[in-house]
Amino acid sequence: MQSWVAKGANMPINAQQIEQALGSDRVKQIAARVGLDPKVVSQKLATLLPSIVDHLTPNGQLPAGKS
Repeated sequence: MQSWVAKGANMPINAQQIEQALGSDRVKQIAARVGLDPKVVSQKLATLLPSIVDHLTPNGQLPAGKS
């Protein structure tokens, strides 16, 4: 996750790591809310999350007041 915040290339993450980080129950909750299979949600999060975090931290650090 540090590579997503820092300047430079973003390290990838895979669907299994998403499930480990969030927990399978949380992934299932998200999947139920959006109407998708939990495996699809994990894969989509693995694809999107590095870019989202990178976009939200353009100066290579968390915005003030966020932690």
